[in-house]
Amino acid sequence: MIPMGLLCWEARGFGQREGVMGDRDWLSVTAEELVAGAWAASTESGAMFASPPTAVDRLEGFARSFLLAAIRIAGDEGQPATWCTHYKDALAAGVDPTHPDAWPPQTHHGQVTVEATAIAVALHLSRPWIWDQLEADVQQRLLDWLQGDHWSADNNHVLFGALCQAFCLREGRDVDPTPIWAALDRIEEWYVGDGWYTDGDGRRFDHYNAWTFHLYPFWLLDLLDPDGDSTAARRELYRQRLRTFCDGYRHLFADDGSVVAMGRSLIYRFGVLAPFWMAELEGCSPLAPGETGALARRCVEHFVGRGAIVDGLLSLGWHGPHASVLQSYNTPGSPLWAAKGFLGLLLPAGHRAWADPAGTTTSGAAPVVHSGPQWLTYSHEGDGIVRLLNMGSDGHPAVDDPLYRRSLYSSATLPCLEPGWADQSIAPVGGRHLGRTSGVVRPDSGAEQVRWLAQGREVVVDHAVAIVEGVELHVARCTGVVGIPMAVGGWHVPDGLPAGLSVIHHDGVDAQLESREDPDTALGATSVARVVVTSHGNELRICWATALGAAMEGMADLVAGLDVQWKDHGAVLVSESRRILVAFVTGRRRWAADSGAQRVHHWD
Repeated sequence: MIPMGLLCWEARGFGQREGVMGDRDWLSVTAEELVAGAWAASTESGAMFASPPTAVDRLEGFARSFLLAAIRIAGDEGQPATWCTHYKDALAAGVDPTHPDAWPPQTHHGQVTVEATAIAVALHLSRPWIWDQLEADVQQRLLDWLQGDHWSADNNHVLFGALCQAFCLREGRDVDPTPIWAALDRIEEWYVGDGWYTDGDGRRFDHYNAWTFHLYPFWLLDLLDPDGDSTAARRELYRQRLRTFCDGYRHLFADDGSVVAMGRSLIYRFGVLAPFWMAELEGCSPLAPGETGALARRCVEHFVGRGAIVDGLLSLGWHGPHASVLQSYNTPGSPLWAAKGFLGLLLPAGHRAWADPAGTTTSGAAPVVHSGPQWLTYSHEGDGIVRLLNMGSDGHPAVDDPLYRRSLYSSATLPCLEPGWADQSIAPVGGRHLGRTSGVVRPDSGAEQVRWLAQGREVVVDHAVAIVEGVELHVARCTGVVGIPMAVGGWHVPDGLPAGLSVIHHDGVDAQLESREDPDTALGATSVARVVVTSHGNELRICWATALGAAMEGMADLVAGLDVQWKDHGAVLVSESRRILVAFVTGRRRWAADSGAQRVHHWD
């Protein structure tokens, strides 16, 4: 059933609101429309989604939409009252073992714990209007369901089980707080600076920093110590990190509201807004008054205006539905983790976040160094597209995942997901990625060393990139490549977006230009070019340029007449008017090898 008082999605449609709305009202109505879609997709009791085949997947749809509704309820002090009644009834059904919509129990390393955490957070945020109004027996059954002693994946999931336990502890259950603190201590081992955490051991940097690592620690401290005295120092540490993170993370957003697309779980879309709202809630935002609200509206409008919502639900895709960007754990309810992008509705209408912003841009032409993940973000004034030079994120060691391991990403492109196409990278054709051994970004350049396995031999690639007027100038030295074809790739771009690839110099033979067209991707029809070069010796040196969008206009003039002077630790690119140093990684400690399999976390 669709909530009373909400306009039906089909009847109204996105963007058909009357008059001019402020950012808070606009986001509030959007949240209402998403809740309406979730109710329409639910069973009669409201405790589950109706269509997915498994109970866990049906629970996911309820849990994440309940979180969105709870944020809206809490921000409007218990309104709409009909929502509170609906969710009290749904919660009672979910924990009733005799009900057809009874929720499955938590298990080791299981998805139910993730959804239980969403429910616990929702209950925490809306406590006076939902939790406190539940019958005592329903409360106890909910605590029974939330409480448990389960192993979790040794990544961001360590915070989920801890939060369920913390909620039960807050409600007077006999819970040992030691594992909760152990989870908070565990993420300290993943902190790399600049407000960034890697998602488990290794170097896995993505948007999980936004919608997990900078949210749950604050909620855990709220539950562990409601008055805050015993956790004040730790909270201040988290605030400092959050402020630093937001100050850098803002540069991953383009002026049109799009965000750099890299990493897994992209279907959560505007969940990326969560840390900006948490910074406002915690009083540590580096953004000017009104800037957070304006950014949030632009980001949500970017996705919703491009077809992200289908039949009232966020679709399984990026803009519209598309299976190419999905992970194995995605179900119809998964995209509703975007609920975290509405945390700003907890702020009253008069809050600084909703003021009229003095400026509305978050990107700029000057490169920005993110030393923690070893990223460099930059844009070109002619197109506003944000580019990300990645010299640090490496993903899972056993998987050559394009969403983690490419050298360049942007807010207007997605990497080529076809195996073997090394867009924005250099790799042996048919090779297997063995991982980055080191990487660094500098104020206008970056470098990495990558190991590959090809034809039974190890290939070592030293690769460096300099950014000049938005153009990427690449140099690479590949060793162990005798007889092995090496491919350098350009940008993987949707139709209509200019991009270019130009080889400036190489000392190999048989250079072949190849291209690939993909008519059906999450961005529509796309294409990518690469050049394959085979060395006549055991070492290949190659220099090339890539450009995207408006930067294409100056690429030809930039590379014309460039002479490549190779050095032991890189190259100098020289023309009549320029002298550009492009240096490899030198003298850096090798990064520790990551585990080849997912660990589990438990405190015993």
